[in-house]
Amino acid sequence: DRIAADLTREDREEMLESALAVLRDPDFAAVFGPDALAEVPLAATVEGQVVMGTADRLLVTEKAVTVIDFKTARRPPARPEDIPDSTMKQMAAYVAALEIIYPGRRVEAGVLYTQTPQLFALPAQRLAAYKSAFAAPQESFALPPVE
Repeated sequence: DRIAADLTREDREEMLESALAVLRDPDFAAVFGPDALAEVPLAATVEGQVVMGTADRLLVTEKAVTVIDFKTARRPPARPEDIPDSTMKQMAAYVAALEIIYPGRRVEAGVLYTQTPQLFALPAQRLAAYKSAFAAPQESFALPPVE
């Protein structure tokens, strides 16, 4: 109420209920459990390119690493196949970085749409198609001319 006083009470209650529904869902227990980390900075060099980002949730065990990104889309996709390319590229980059940071561990990724709430596990085969983009150099901004 204090932070979002400009929103209607109904909107604030809807937002609160969506957040609490995610936290109450047993399927998300490990992601929100005491062993998981929140807002984890990631950085690694993948095939000569620096990958940097912040994982919303990260769960690291002896055998596996699970990275979850939150999305607040009002109209989330109904199926994993409908997740936007931009999200898939982001998650493929996180997986590639985590494979370097935690060698020898299985890395799994998911996207949690908080509006529904719905957690989509991202298939490794689909992520692999986006990871292949690391083979070609890319720039996120235009370089200034050198004089």
